[in-house]
Amino acid sequence: RIPHELHKVARQKAINWFCYVLHGMSAQTAEDMARGDPELLALCIERFLGSGRTGAATGIWRRHCQDLQGWLRPDTLQQLPARRGSGELAEDALDGGLDADGFDEDDEIPDDNFAPRSVTALRLPLPLAAVRWAGTADEVGRAEKAVRAADLVRS
Repeated sequence: RIPHELHKVARQKAINWFCYVLHGMSAQTAEDMARGDPELLALCIERFLGSGRTGAATGIWRRHCQDLQGWLRPDTLQQLPARRGSGELAEDALDGGLDADGFDEDDEIPDDNFAPRSVTALRLPLPLAAVRWAGTADEVGRAEKAVRAADLVRS
């Protein structure tokens, strides 16, 4: 029988792991991993602000501000501008009822050429027939030998 508190323990372990790996993640990766989870999004913002990555924190805030209502501490909200150049703070913008459409697009997180938010990003750019599976050391060795012998296009 599984104790009824197990899901809370698993959640806390996931949060601890996320905190551990967050410092080395790109803002795009962190946002994608936290998408749909306001607690993890809030954690991203707070950690990014704490490490001086204000642009990344602000970008996540602007894209998810409605989902994050009630999740960020007041001192965190005071560090986030509501709109670029407006001088208005994030907490004032929420009090005034602005929604995500009221925020200017910003380039804190650059366009993602890989496009992880796109279903097509989950596809290999090569046809499956052009991919060689190497699951053992011998198979890796044969694949390496074949690649070394092949004519490769260099740019």
